[in-house]
Formats: sequence, structure tokens, C-alpha cells
Amino acid sequence: MGLVSRSESLIAPALAAAGIEVYTACGDAGYTGSLHDALDTLTDTLGVPDVLVYNAAMPIPGRPSTLDSVQLLASLATNVGGFVDSVQRVVQPMRVRRSGTILASGCGIALQPWVDAAGLSVGKAALRTMVHALANEVADDDVHAAIVTVKGIMSPRTALAPERVAEEFWRVYCQPRAEWQWEQVYDPAPED
Repeated sequence: MGLVSRSESLIAPALAAAGIEVYTACGDAGYTGSLHDALDTLTDTLGVPDVLVYNAAMPIPGRPSTLDSVQLLASLATNVGGFVDSVQRVVQPMRVRRSGTILASGCGIALQPWVDAAGLSVGKAALRTMVHALANEVADDDVHAAIVTVKGIMSPRTALAPERVAEEFWRVYCQPRAEWQWEQVYDPAPED
């Protein structure tokens, strides 16, 4: 497994302790060169991935009337630009191989914007649109692109626990070719 993070990964040791072989590379999703270098390092070591999962976000506080446009554009570099950069590093070899899955982490605020996090709402909406466009572009090459849109804030020991959200990603990954969806909305019912 390859893992890219901005700094030394905190999750890699936990995965290694669970017996999962993990290779890491440092890269910042908001900076093309940094991200490309990290992905190239992992691809050189592991080969073209079977699955790419993009789970980066740069939230900035602010309402539409108070957002700083420079900060908004910087957040878009991470929220959607990093996805584009990541995809462009792996999609062509996936297309040639005629297999691969590209998954992104979405958020319910792409569907119903949160006024106090308008910048992140815009970023997740842009990511959602980009995944949809990519899914349309690469499906005929047997590459599955999809987004898992999580409606709510992840929290341990709830319906939005990380392991439950991970199950949604797994479910999308396992979809048979004839049932591919570009989006899976995970909106669990409240627990009693």
C-alpha cells in the first residue's frame, strides 16, 4: 500500500502494526510538483496502483460575503486541483491496462452548502463535478471513477464511524462493471 501525506504519516505505523505493508511519501496535495514527486516515488516502488483514493481537503472558514478570494483559490488547489494532479499521474496507465479504480472522498456540503464553510462547500462541489466528468471519460476504458459523498461528520462509535465509511468505499470498489455508479451517497439513519 502506498500512502501520501504532507508530513510523516501518523497512520502508517498503525497499519504496519496490523501487518499491512505500507510505503509512504511526503507530498502536499495543494502543490503540483510536490504531489507529483510523491506519486512518482510510490509508482516507481509499487507500480501503477489498482486503486487511487483521494482524501485531501483544505477547509477555510468564512461565509460567502467574507471569504478571501486568494484563500479560496488556494483551498481549491487542494480540494480539487490535487485530485486532478493525482489522477493525471495514474489514469493513462490504468487505461492502457484496462483496469483501475479512482475514488474520492466527498462531503454532503457539496449537495447542501454550509454557509460558514462556503469555501469547503465550493471545493467539495467542484470535486464532485470533476469525479463525474472523469467517470464519463474513463468508463469505456474499464476504469471506474467514483466519489463517496458522506453526509455528516465522521465520529467513532456512530453510524459515521471511520470503519463504516470505509465499508462504503469498499462497496463502491467491489461494484460489478455493469453496476458502476459515479457517486455513492452515504447518509446513515440516526441510531436509536
